[in-house]
Order: sequence, then C-alpha cells, then structure tokens
Amino acid sequence: VLRYYGFGNVVATASRRNFELVKGCGALEVFDYADEDVGERIEAKVGRVDLVLDCIGSAEGSVRPISRIVGEGGAKVAILLPIIVRDATELVEPEYAMDGQAVAEWKEGVEVKGVRTHNYLNNQFHAEHLQPNIMPAMLAQGIVKPNKQKIVEGPTLLDRAQKAMDMLRRKEVSGERLVWKVAE
Repeated sequence: VLRYYGFGNVVATASRRNFELVKGCGALEVFDYADEDVGERIEAKVGRVDLVLDCIGSAEGSVRPISRIVGEGGAKVAILLPIIVRDATELVEPEYAMDGQAVAEWKEGVEVKGVRTHNYLNNQFHAEHLQPNIMPAMLAQGIVKPNKQKIVEGPTLLDRAQKAMDMLRRKEVSGERLVWKVAE
C-alpha cells in the first residue's frame, strides 16, 4: 500500500522465510527482525529513518528498536495498537499498552501515534465503503494481497480453536492466516 501511494524507499523487517513475500509487497530492503543488531543494520544501510509504520507493536520486538533508529525533530512513528508488552504463553496472560510514547525512550521531537486498526467504523465514509468497495477494489488491482491460509484441523470446534490459539502462542504462524471450520 505504501508503494502504491508513492513512498519509494520502503524498508521492512520480517523473518528470513518471508523476505521474498515482503519484497513482493514492495519493500526495497528487508531485514531479519530476529537479528540482535537489526536496528544498527537498518541504520547502516539507509541512515536515520523519519517515517515508520509498526504493524507488530511489540514493546521489545519492534517499538524499542525503532525508537533507537528514528531521526530526531520531525520523525513520525505510527504503531498499530495494542502494543504487546508481554506475550501470552500457556501459563502467563498477555500484557498490553496503548501509549507508544510510554513504552520507549524517544528522541526529542519524534511524533508517536497509536493507530486503532478497527476504529474505521467511527468514520462514516469508511464504515460504508471500506469493506464493500475499497478493499475489493484494492484486492482486484493487486494493491493488497491476501495472506495464505492454513487450515486448522481437529475433531470439534473447540479443539480447532484451541489448536489455533496454541499455534499463535508458540509463534508457529508467520505470513499466513489461520482458518478453521466453525460448523460441521
């Protein structure tokens, strides 16, 4: 979408197995977010970054590393909310934050905005047109591409749903959407 709207120097992070997928979406450079020095690698390749869209919103995994490489005085950062402060496990509840400014130390003049992704219904135009008109047109034109689907199998709806949640907690899913049958 960024390339479609004229942003030419799109840099992204992804797991190594999704590099080609992300490049296919328009990124010129892709870096492995699991590399400990990913921020330094990005900065060495492209210099300071002034516009950031964080689609992950993980305090440790994305927000704090981003805070170290954005330029001061005029840089803008948009973070999809909620921000994950602590991941869920089978034994631990997740912890979330809604204030991107509070979860990292930002340089002077950096503008940080939290973006509520499902608030489009509060905008009358988007509420009436996003799902029935805009998204189908963007899909048809190849501006956005649907994720691959992974079918989650199991004998009952509850088993399938639990299996999907466990897969998400174990971070087994990357670059694909989980789908399971809700009725027989």
